[in-house]
Amino acid sequence: MKRKTKFLLAWLMAFVMTVTCFLGSATDVQAKAAKAKKLTLNVKTLTMQVGDRMNLKVTQTTPSSASKKVTWKTSNKKLVSVSKSGVIRAKKKGSATITARSKNGKAAVKCKIKVNGKATVKSKTLVAYFSATDTTKGIAEKIAKASGGDLYRVTPAKKYTSKDLNYNNDASRATKEQNNKKARPAMKGKAAGIQNYDVIFIGFPIWFDDAPRIISTFMESYSFAGKTVIPFCTSGSSGISSAAKTLKKVTKGNVKWRTGRRFDGDASQDAVTKWVSDLGMQAGQPGNTPTAPSTTTPPAPTPGTTQNPSPSPGQIPENTPSVTPTDTPDSTVSPAPTDTPDHSPSPNPTDTPEQPENKILVAYFSATGSTKGIAEKIAVAAGADLYEIQPQIPYTSEDLNYNSDDSRANEEQNDSSARPGITGSVANMDQYSTIFLGYPIWWGQAPKIMYTFVEQYNLSGKTIIPFCTSGSSSIGTSATNLQAVDANQATWLAGRRFSGSAPDSEVTDWVLGLGLQ
Repeated sequence: MKRKTKFLLAWLMAFVMTVTCFLGSATDVQAKAAKAKKLTLNVKTLTMQVGDRMNLKVTQTTPSSASKKVTWKTSNKKLVSVSKSGVIRAKKKGSATITARSKNGKAAVKCKIKVNGKATVKSKTLVAYFSATDTTKGIAEKIAKASGGDLYRVTPAKKYTSKDLNYNNDASRATKEQNNKKARPAMKGKAAGIQNYDVIFIGFPIWFDDAPRIISTFMESYSFAGKTVIPFCTSGSSGISSAAKTLKKVTKGNVKWRTGRRFDGDASQDAVTKWVSDLGMQAGQPGNTPTAPSTTTPPAPTPGTTQNPSPSPGQIPENTPSVTPTDTPDSTVSPAPTDTPDHSPSPNPTDTPEQPENKILVAYFSATGSTKGIAEKIAVAAGADLYEIQPQIPYTSEDLNYNSDDSRANEEQNDSSARPGITGSVANMDQYSTIFLGYPIWWGQAPKIMYTFVEQYNLSGKTIIPFCTSGSSSIGTSATNLQAVDANQATWLAGRRFSGSAPDSEVTDWVLGLGLQ
């Protein structure tokens, strides 16, 4: 009996110890998995107007075993509502607090919101900008003055210090953020009534050949669907193209993007006003709305004007007008600035155009030499390679007789399927990221040999900049029609028309104004 009692007691003690260890272990695991280490919001304080919407986003640092989901709660849903995904809407005037809490832990973060009455918008244009050292601020103020637009400064929740902007230190805040494409620095405040604006200029300094990550925070926080967005930047020499591509990737919806512009911090009011005016955005212009397509290509000729009037005997096609001359708006720009950008250059700058991955090509077709002359000037200004598109059968004076309906040029231009053969090809086209594409204007369009060229290569991922020569005709729809046959969908920028005798300075100013250097 005693032996059985001892056995039962020993077995019971072992059972209790096993259960205790198991429960303790489970409790430990649960405790470790429950707590999120840190939550951060993209915005900490907001001043909104009734009807405003905004998307709050949480960044959560948790143990690998913890849930990354968060729950949203508003202190007053009659004033400010919040969806399960963090979209807030201002309903009535007053104050409320939005709380985001980790689903399996105690970590939480709050955003304090003040709601004012409906915003009174003075203009249909907004100039929003981020400026760490006030260089971009100066340009933004000049754009606002020229456009009559409202001004809004994108303010970081945590201000950038001189140490943060130390580009010689790999551990500095700016360097870390720019090296992390997913970084989204939090903002303070909100652009009031942004849904009421039709046109939005967005400005920033260039950091490591890109836009500061806080601009990505700004673009992701609002809906720009249906709006016209025009980027601009300040830098000592870096172009805007890489930054513009980044912003397009993070912006959702059907946005009408216009070609951006780089400025020197000391750019004059006249230079800024000229650019704004060329975009059709200057204060006082009808409706203060865009007057050209999103690519800034000049308007197409009116019906019935796409065919050239019969020229006098001996007139050459490269200088044959087809419509009333209207030079493209972005042709008159100030020379490339050399002053300091919004920050000190990084020790590893990426704005050197001579890098192999950013090589430039000027490809052109010229029947009489007019386009060749402009192409050579562009190549010098851009530091580019030059390539002449040569037809398998050279064009004779009879082929270019515009008075004869049976001439070769007439027949080709009247045949939508015509694709004249080309002799030779571009060696290693893959090495070029930017291509200037030049041609004369024939009956308001590019010669059909240009279609042969565009269809011959895979231009995916490249930037194409068309230019043409004519006596007075604009580039019209010739560039957009060429773009239509580009099956690989390269990025096409606004084109430019030149006279065959355009001076070096005119060509150079246009090239430098594109911000490719």
